[in-house]
Amino acid sequence: MAGEPLLYGSATALVVVDEPSCDLGGREHCQAVSDMGVAIAGAGALPLLDLRADPEAGKAFVADQSLIDRIKALNKRALIVCGGLLEGALTQVSLRTLMDGYDVFVPADLICTAEPEKEHLFLSRITSCGGNILTSRQVILELLSGIKDDDKRGPLEALLNAELGRLRGARKGGAGAQD
Repeated sequence: MAGEPLLYGSATALVVVDEPSCDLGGREHCQAVSDMGVAIAGAGALPLLDLRADPEAGKAFVADQSLIDRIKALNKRALIVCGGLLEGALTQVSLRTLMDGYDVFVPADLICTAEPEKEHLFLSRITSCGGNILTSRQVILELLSGIKDDDKRGPLEALLNAELGRLRGARKGGAGAQD
């Protein structure tokens, strides 16, 4: 039905991917991106599969059957996938779960990539297979649109307000630097 949100908390889980090669000199950025994903999961009371703490972390990332079984155990039909690397783990998980029939959402501002100039190629690969690219703000707003209870809305609204405050501060800082 037109106008309904695509993301409902009751049907959605969040997956944070990571891989050893994600240390691009910007490890702090990758950590911040993953932390924001975890914060959204917490604020939205979404099941979380955080692969950063995966015991297999020392090995090369593979979207194998054991990973798919862990995703199936979340018992959700929609997945928000964030973290890094876009050209590796994130795309692998997104494409594999799309093939398995999941609705996949990738917040473009919650990814890490070694090749920012080619980011659009990887994201278009995901969309061509049925994935959805959006922003973390859109994720929060869509999750909020399905929640009527003010107490349950509070954590997501606080996260949204904090993010908006950060963006305003960055915008003011950027404008001041140009003056």
